[in-house]
Amino acid sequence: MIESWRKIEKAANVGETKNEDRNKRYDELEDAVASINLLGNAKEVAEANRFAVSLTNGEGGEVTTLLNTLRDGLRAELGLEPVAEMRLFMRMKRTLK
Repeated sequence: MIESWRKIEKAANVGETKNEDRNKRYDELEDAVASINLLGNAKEVAEANRFAVSLTNGEGGEVTTLLNTLRDGLRAELGLEPVAEMRLFMRMKRTLK
C-alpha cells in the first residue's frame, strides 16, 4: 500500500514530461488503483473507485482525498498517530536533459 501511495502521488504530478515517461506513470497509477482494490480497506477501495470513475469520465481525477485516505489507513496500520489532512501534494519541476 505504501508503494501504491507513492505511485499515485508521482502520477498526480506528471507535468511536462516525455510521452513514454507519462505513459509509464499512468501505467503505475492503474497498478496502484488495482492494488488498492485488492488490499485496501473499505474506505480506501471506495475512494480509489471514486477516483478511477472521475478519471474515466474526464473530470481530472482529484487525487488529494485518495492520498489522504491511504495515508490515514497506513498510519493506523503502523500504529502511528493521526496527522492533519494534507491539502497539496507537489513535486519540484526539474529540467529535462
